[in-house]
Amino acid sequence: MCSYALRFDFVASNNEVEYEAVIAGLQLARKLGAMHILVYSDSQLVVCQILGEYEAREEVMHRYLSKVHQLIAHFESFEIQRIPRS
Repeated sequence: MCSYALRFDFVASNNEVEYEAVIAGLQLARKLGAMHILVYSDSQLVVCQILGEYEAREEVMHRYLSKVHQLIAHFESFEIQRIPRS
């Protein structure tokens, strides 16, 4: 297990921050040589977009989703699960 802190120097919506966190985690896992990934997120929108259950309608969300799919391709297995915010 490792801890990682992110600091953003730009204005972002909650959903954009959720995507940034997923992307940062996937990039870190890739650098560490992980091949099997299980992501936990409390963002229903992000999880459902990644799973293909929701459509990414806004251009910025589409770009984030595309980046996540590019990163996922580097792993042998990928799973994402939604967890309660509590």
